[in-house]
Amino acid sequence: MDSGVLKAATFAVVTFVMGVIFTVWGLEGYLAHHGGIDGQVRVSTCDEVDPNEWSCEGTFVSDDGAVRIAGIDIMPIYVGPHPGDNTSPAAVSGPEGSTAWLASEGFPMLLVVGIVMFVGFVVSVIVLVRIASASAPAPVAPGVLLLATPVVATPVVLPPGSPRPNRVIWKVVAVGWLLPLAALTVAISEYNRFNAAQESRLVQTGDGVVTEVGDRVIGVTLTAPDGDTATVRVTPTNPTAYPEGTRIPYRFDPSDPGFALPLDESPFEALWVVERDSWSQFVFLLGIALAVVWTWRLGRWGTGMLRRGPEPGTARARVAAPAVGPGSLWLEIVDSAGTRWHQRVLWDRRLIETLAAGPAEPEFAVGLCRCLGFRRMYLVDVPGVGRLWPGSTARRRPPLMSTLRPFEPTAARPGGSVLRLALGVVLPIALIAAAIWYVADPTMAALAATLLVAFPLWRGAVPGRGLYLTSPEASSPRR
Repeated sequence: MDSGVLKAATFAVVTFVMGVIFTVWGLEGYLAHHGGIDGQVRVSTCDEVDPNEWSCEGTFVSDDGAVRIAGIDIMPIYVGPHPGDNTSPAAVSGPEGSTAWLASEGFPMLLVVGIVMFVGFVVSVIVLVRIASASAPAPVAPGVLLLATPVVATPVVLPPGSPRPNRVIWKVVAVGWLLPLAALTVAISEYNRFNAAQESRLVQTGDGVVTEVGDRVIGVTLTAPDGDTATVRVTPTNPTAYPEGTRIPYRFDPSDPGFALPLDESPFEALWVVERDSWSQFVFLLGIALAVVWTWRLGRWGTGMLRRGPEPGTARARVAAPAVGPGSLWLEIVDSAGTRWHQRVLWDRRLIETLAAGPAEPEFAVGLCRCLGFRRMYLVDVPGVGRLWPGSTARRRPPLMSTLRPFEPTAARPGGSVLRLALGVVLPIALIAAAIWYVADPTMAALAATLLVAFPLWRGAVPGRGLYLTSPEASSPRR
C-alpha cells in the first residue's frame, strides 16, 4: 500500500475513534449543564496525572437529595495544589451519569475536541478520495493506440513579464515574519501582566501550620485576619522535615487565604496557586515555532543566493487546491539529472501575468540555485520573469493534503472568488478566534487570529485578489 494512503487511512481511523469518544463524553457534559441535575460533589480520592494536575473522584448529591452517586468522575481535572476533600457545585446528565461536571467549567471543551477530531476525519476522507481519483487510470477511447515512447516537450523561454520589481519578498517577510514576533511580544506581556496581577494579591504574611502529613503531600492551614481559615496542600522535596505542628511562613490573599505561596518556595516542588494563563503560553509556543521556521527559511534563502552558476532545469506551474484553506502556487521541476520535484513557491504576480499571456501549460526553462540544508530546496530563476522564492522544501511526491491542478489564469482579473476566500480563510479564522475569545479573552483571540494569518503567508498562500481555480469550461481563453 502507498505510504500516503496508509497515513491518510490511519489518520482517518484514529480521528474517527477519538471523535466518537470525545464527542460522546462532551455531549454528556453539555447535557449536564443544559437540563441536567444540579447539586454538589465532594472530592474523595485524587490521582496526580501531571505536576499539580489532579484527576479526582467523589460523591455527587443533588440539591433536592433525591440523587446520590458515589465514586463518580469529576471533570475537568483540578489544576493547582491537591484539592483535598472540598465540595463544589456540579451537575450530572441524569441519575445514571458517570461524570460530575463542575459548574465552574462553563462549557465542556471535550465536545469541541470531538468536533475537531471529526473535522480531521472528514479531511482525511477527502484526501483518500483524491488519492484514489489521482491513481485511477484515465479512460482510453476505443481504437486509440497507446505509444510506449513518451513525448518530450521542448522547454520555452517565457516572454518578459511586468517590468515592476518583485515586492513579494519584503511584503511576505515583513508580514509573515513580523506578525509572529509581534504576537510573541504581546503574549509575553500578557503572561507577565497576568502573573503580576496574581502576585499582587499575596499581600498578607503569616505562619501556616502543618495539620496534615501524607506520603508526599502535606496540608498547611492558614488563618486570615478576619479568622477565616483554609488548608493548602503542597509537595515538599523532603516530607519528613515537616511533621504536624511545623510552622511555615506564607504570603497569601487576606480575603482568600487558600490563595497562598510559601515565602521560601525552594523546599517545595512546582507551586501553582491558580491555573496559569494557558492561552498565553499556547500563543507563545506557536509564535516561537513560526518565527523559528521563518528565520530558518530566510537563512536557507541566503545560502541559495550565494550559489554561483545555477543548475539548468525545466518547470511547469501548478496550483494546489487543499482540502481546507487557500490555494498555493507550485512548480513541477525537472533538474539536470532528470529527477522530478514538487516545490511550493511564494506568490508572485509577475509569473502569473507571464503565464496568462503565454501558451497553455508551458514547460519553461529555469535556473535552479540549491539552498543549503538537510532537504532539497531551490531558488528558481525564470528568464523573463525573475527569481521565485521557495515556500517549502522540494519533494518527489505531490503534496498529500492538496490536489495539484494545471495552472489556469482565471483570476488575472482582480477580486477572484469572494465566496472561496470567505469560506476557506475568513470563516475558519473567525470561528477559531471566537472560540478562543470564549474560553480566554479578546487579547488571546486577536493573537491567535494574527498567527492564523501569518501561517498561510509562510506557506505562500494565494492572496485574496489572486488565482482561483474554476472548471476548464469556465476558464477564460488565453490571449
